[in-house]
Amino acid sequence: MIITASRLMSMQLKKQKNVGIRFDRNIYNTDDFFSAVIFCGTLQHLDEPFATIKSAVKSLKRGAHIFDDSKCGIVSLSSKTEIAHVIP
Repeated sequence: MIITASRLMSMQLKKQKNVGIRFDRNIYNTDDFFSAVIFCGTLQHLDEPFATIKSAVKSLKRGAHIFDDSKCGIVSLSSKTEIAHVIP
């Protein structure tokens, strides 16, 4: 069986909700809220990484940051954030 990243996220959110952990805000449903978004080895596994980055940028407060350690080189400058490529 093949499980896509979006299906896996859906399954995890359901599990977390069942034990009382809630994530009402995320990069897909919230604008101008987060101080940082961290991608830890995930971007290269997503079906649509550029759409995810665009959502992340929209979700950030002015002057916030995106951190990426995936080494895939697809995170670049945005108008609202300063991008940092983190090398472990």
